Amino acid sequence: MTFLKCIQFFYLLYNIAPVISNVAVKYVSEVTQLNSNGILSVIISPLEFNHYFNPVAINWKNVMRSKLGLEFNIMSVQILAENRPAIPLNHPHDIFLRETKKENCLYRAISTILCGDDRYHNVLRHDIINHLRENPAYISRLLGRFNIIDYLWYHFATDPSMNKNADDIELLGAAFFLDVCIYKYDYISQEWSFYYKDWPNYRPLPMEQQCIYLAQDNNNYYIVNNVRGIDENKNSFSN
Repeated sequence: MTFLKCIQFFYLLYNIAPVISNVAVKYVSEVTQLNSNGILSVIISPLEFNHYFNPVAINWKNVMRSKLGLEFNIMSVQILAENRPAIPLNHPHDIFLRETKKENCLYRAISTILCGDDRYHNVLRHDIINHLRENPAYISRLLGRFNIIDYLWYHFATDPSMNKNADDIELLGAAFFLDVCIYKYDYISQEWSFYYKDWPNYRPLPMEQQCIYLAQDNNNYYIVNNVRGIDENKNSFSN
């Protein structure tokens, strides 16, 4: 009888265990080079815990817009479905912002998530950069032997409208400034990268944790509206 109960227990445990995605998620663990153009070379390491797709909802956007003094474009279309249950993170299935201007595309994507269009991209870039300047110790831990002043000068000395390609420091800075976790999918490596204010002491997030999900294709950033089910073919993409 005891043996049969054990079999029943493990069968029940197997069937009720949460379904998780096997898509790779990594994070930047070290900067190894900062060249004369401000371009980073980094080491990435795996994050060995469960990850979910649960985009930021209306309430978070309302609070953040109020905090930053931004307004929502009532003429825009709500791009992300709200109050959906969290699902295992997988490869992107539905992408928004397929066509976008190349300069400041990271900040254009964030502006669109917050406000329905990209008109605040320069404001967000300015605020995030200033936040990094005012909190140098945060990013200095990641830059290590490289000076944050050198990084900021190399990367942000140009006209804000002519932004260099957004890098891992900017993504981490955006997550720090907005107090939100950011996932970025890279179409070349077919892997997600994770950015959050708790770097480098990342711990498993609860399923209900809401995040921003972006995808990068060459130098462009897009908003991920949905991901594939784990039983779908992960080598084919639908945009």
